[in-house]
Amino acid sequence: MLGETLVWICISQEAVLDVNLRAEALIAQEILADLKAAPGSAIVGISSIEGFVGNAFLPAYCASKARLLGLTRSLAHLLAGDGVRVNAVCPGYIDTPMLHGTAPAEMFEEFRAKSPMGRLGTAPEVAAAVRFLMSDEASFITGAHLTVDGGMTAVEH
Repeated sequence: MLGETLVWICISQEAVLDVNLRAEALIAQEILADLKAAPGSAIVGISSIEGFVGNAFLPAYCASKARLLGLTRSLAHLLAGDGVRVNAVCPGYIDTPMLHGTAPAEMFEEFRAKSPMGRLGTAPEVAAAVRFLMSDEASFITGAHLTVDGGMTAVEH
């Protein structure tokens, strides 16, 4: 049983890394010339608060989101001289179909209780953070992460 579990974790880990990390790296590589030709352009990756903390149930996800933060800082350093900004948004628990599909219903009350704001975030709130980082208002922000979690990571649980 343990061997089967380890094989599943390795396969699952590769798929999660492909979607959450490699995809962003490959897309950035593919559009690099266009980004450099348009000073003031920006890349905003989607990490997660799970990139800051471990979660026994999501090791591949946590690893991929932490690695995305490293990729963000590295690309920011690489591209800053070309006028390209690279940042990441780190959502907390966001009320989306994905969360509903992966978290048991009883966990939603636990998520709300952990949140200093007493609620889950919304997709439009995450989109607003991305929009800000893409805008000229963020023209001197690069290599940063913007946490959108209702204060979840500001408190110890």
